[in-house]
Amino acid sequence: KIYFHSSLDTASEQFCTALPGCDGLPASWNKINTVTTFPVAKETILKITCDTGYLLSGSNHVTCDQYTSYKYSSEPTCAEIGKYFYNTISNITISQDNNII
Repeated sequence: KIYFHSSLDTASEQFCTALPGCDGLPASWNKINTVTTFPVAKETILKITCDTGYLLSGSNHVTCDQYTSYKYSSEPTCAEIGKYFYNTISNITISQDNNII
């Protein structure tokens, strides 16, 4: 809670509850990092990255909603670079004359 003291009436106190902000990234966001220091206020925009050796897919900026809930256009995920390229390459078909189809 945030307490405000009125300068007009020193006998009274006014109480205002702050909107909940964010106190960390979701536990399910493995390998995702931010340089932002928590806690942050609601509507704060955070830039996110992946651990070294991982590739970010989805949004690279997320907006704090509350606690560990964020708004984004596409949920961010991190994939190990070797696995990402293997999965991409495994979906490509090569013809007999070495053309990608």
